[in-house]
Amino acid sequence: MADRWIQTAAGGALLSGLILLAALAVGLYSQLEESVEFLMLLAMVPLFPAGIAVHRLLGPYRPRASRWLRFIGLLGTSVLLVSPVVALLLAVLNRTATALGPILMALMGLAGVWQVGIAWLGWRTKQFPAGLVLAALLSGGSWVIIISSTLAQMGGLTWTGGLSSFLGLNVLVWGVSHLVFTLGLAWYLWRHRWPVEPGRVDADALQGGVEWS
Repeated sequence: MADRWIQTAAGGALLSGLILLAALAVGLYSQLEESVEFLMLLAMVPLFPAGIAVHRLLGPYRPRASRWLRFIGLLGTSVLLVSPVVALLLAVLNRTATALGPILMALMGLAGVWQVGIAWLGWRTKQFPAGLVLAALLSGGSWVIIISSTLAQMGGLTWTGGLSSFLGLNVLVWGVSHLVFTLGLAWYLWRHRWPVEPGRVDADALQGGVEWS
């Protein structure tokens, strides 16, 4: 059972990182800005099943701390089903032809909150290394800023001067940290083996975390 959740979490993280690499390739070798934005949104979608799998692995060791993540996971799963289609429509229609766009964009911002939740749960259970937690915090936080600025632009605001430079730097921070987090999480989970089945907690796990073998 644990192996299945490890494969789901690692596979989702790896897929997210590969989609982001595809977005970078499209951005470097073409001028299709809408395609890059679509791939950026799409890169966040696999984090929801990956996050749910991480929750199933880590949740038993911190049940009270992980409860609030369940709601985000359920809502994120719903977004997972509709966001690729909506993101494509927003790109084709230049993000202005549907009133549903801002709502779904805001829901996609939950992917950043979801990442922060994964990092926090990993830190509280002492199962993730500090570098992985930091990358998740940077990626999740910068993604929330990206979504917030996009929603503001959809509302008619424009960015100039230092703020525009900051938002451009924020996208770079997100791209680098997201690659580190997703590829690092996939490598970390595949390299190590989860020793305790979900739902079972022993005394050592409660006291200081579970040793990776």
